[in-house]
Amino acid sequence: MLKFLSKYRGLSPWEIYVASLNPDIWLKMTEANAAAFVADGNWGTAGGTASVSTAGGAFFGATSVTPSDSSRTSFYRTAVNDACYISTTAVAYLNTATIVCALKYDSAGSSGSTQIIYRDQSLTNGGGWFLDFSGTNIAFRVRGANITTGYATSNVKNGSPHLIGLSISASAYALYVDGVSVASGAIGGSTAARSGWCWSSNTSPFNAQAMAGWYGDFITWTITFTATDHANLYAHWI
Repeated sequence: MLKFLSKYRGLSPWEIYVASLNPDIWLKMTEANAAAFVADGNWGTAGGTASVSTAGGAFFGATSVTPSDSSRTSFYRTAVNDACYISTTAVAYLNTATIVCALKYDSAGSSGSTQIIYRDQSLTNGGGWFLDFSGTNIAFRVRGANITTGYATSNVKNGSPHLIGLSISASAYALYVDGVSVASGAIGGSTAARSGWCWSSNTSPFNAQAMAGWYGDFITWTITFTATDHANLYAHWI
């Protein structure tokens, strides 16, 4: 209990709210530097080991992408082999999952022709789970099933911070942008996401498949958030 209280002392209202929802994975990103990110690791309940590559010029301490708290910083990266990782075998995502992330696109940066925002780290599990901003519309893969939504990437790649949420049930998905459902439908597939996540790009060795920008919180749960859950999360973030 004392260790828990020590770790969460001094959190912002947004962070207190996220902590109250007991995420499995929470990369908080508002760290002073790479060493602090590795030391703090996963702020969620699933444990694991954090690592980061900044050799290509990525850095912590960048502009906030949390509108409710301008003092929070973020991780800035361009399309080089830089990324943040959390490795854990404690959680396997399959029939139910929610993945939420905060980011801001940098049109002046150097993005790859393929722009993966996050991906699970298991390269042998049938193609991985990922969110893709490469095309005209937002696309993703979960459980080995590919979906291209009808929601334009230009709605997110506009230089403003956005909170992106994806919730999966056994047979359906819903994509949320800034607390509002923008795409939904049926989805199949049977391949679990395992071994942790790569945040801010495709996983190694494909880290150049990335979007330039500022990256804030990356948060996951093994439950399916409702529309109300997403709206409440956005209300605290904004």
